[in-house]
Amino acid sequence: MIIAFANEQINSGKSILAQNFASLCAYAGRKVLLVDSSAKRKSYQWGMERSISGVEQTVPVRAIFGKGLEPELENLSLRYKDIVIDTEGRDCMASRSALAAAKLVIIPLRAGAIDLGRHEVLIGRIQAARMINPNLRVLVIVTRADQELSFEDHTAIEAFVAKIPFAKLSATIVHEESAIGAAVEEGLSAPECTSPDNRAVIEMLSIYREVFENDKQQIHPN
Repeated sequence: MIIAFANEQINSGKSILAQNFASLCAYAGRKVLLVDSSAKRKSYQWGMERSISGVEQTVPVRAIFGKGLEPELENLSLRYKDIVIDTEGRDCMASRSALAAAKLVIIPLRAGAIDLGRHEVLIGRIQAARMINPNLRVLVIVTRADQELSFEDHTAIEAFVAKIPFAKLSATIVHEESAIGAAVEEGLSAPECTSPDNRAVIEMLSIYREVFENDKQQIHPN
């Protein structure tokens, strides 16, 4: 499955979610590749730090930009069970190619900073992608919540989801979690540097299971 993480909102947690999701795929025994098509190369740098840290569970990471993404995805999809794409946070050829190829796009919305006007371009990209890829699924996840969501947050989230036909709002809310940030700096995912009952781990596992509803494989982080 090709899964694209997409957003144009600053500090939405897009890259961190993509990295942690790819790591959970690897722990579940799925042959996964993390593709970084963002100019900031956060996921690629995470992969390099991971290699230096000597983590036992490998997560291959490749940086692919611009026009090269579409043909590469065709080749890579023959070699990997799952391809997780950390997309560019703007409208460009690579971000369009990712949505056109994906089976699922995951959109993280940062709590307390939901600007519907800023997301109009992303919504337009999804609509355009569905012209090519009519079965594209959309999962919206509220991220970086440091408290209970306000009435204004709920209203903005519902308005955003309503603008995307057949989009689904995840039941999981990803809260602010220092463990995730600490893990990323070392090339780790949340389960690798925190206790198994950590809230960040529980939330990421919940998202994984929501995506792979029929996947019965057990995940065993070290």
